[in-house]
Amino acid sequence: METFINTPSETSRPAPRVSSAQLATRQKFKMAMHFLSPLATFLNSYYRPARRFSSGYTAAFSELVKFGIKGEYPVLSFDFEQIGLSHGRLSRVFILSALRKARLLELTWRVSLSPWAWSDDEAVLLIYNETKGLFSVNRRLAQRADAKLSCWLPDSFETDVLHFYLLFVSRDGRDASDSFYLHPTECRSALH
Repeated sequence: METFINTPSETSRPAPRVSSAQLATRQKFKMAMHFLSPLATFLNSYYRPARRFSSGYTAAFSELVKFGIKGEYPVLSFDFEQIGLSHGRLSRVFILSALRKARLLELTWRVSLSPWAWSDDEAVLLIYNETKGLFSVNRRLAQRADAKLSCWLPDSFETDVLHFYLLFVSRDGRDASDSFYLHPTECRSALH
């Protein structure tokens, strides 16, 4: 009977040490994938990539890793204001007021029509529920010329930390504006 002992060969090398910069990059990639994956189809439709990216998702991913994550490893967090969830040629929205009355969110904006801002551009509201870690995409709520939007939030969102992004999509669905981030504190509650 022969006995074999598994010993490292002369050619095997010890595992390379991983630097803190590599660990930080890995954590950023993991955070970005977890955050953007539910929106992959949306991003591929409404995040117009630069030529160096193969899809809207990869362009949004790259921008998120570069600009949308703040802090020092191992304490990293999202900088929601720097995260873009759409990118295109349409004119961006500029919010004038935002009011949250319990479950009702009401937004108003300035209407400014131009060759890249048509009256029938569709307003799309993306809501990120930070507490639950999920997105809600709300469509067909308003058009650019309406200058206002009202959206009922689910009962389960009432006490959660919410982040809002508003964008416009062209009538044919082929182009979008850059998303506009609305900080939760900017959504004044009518109850307080």
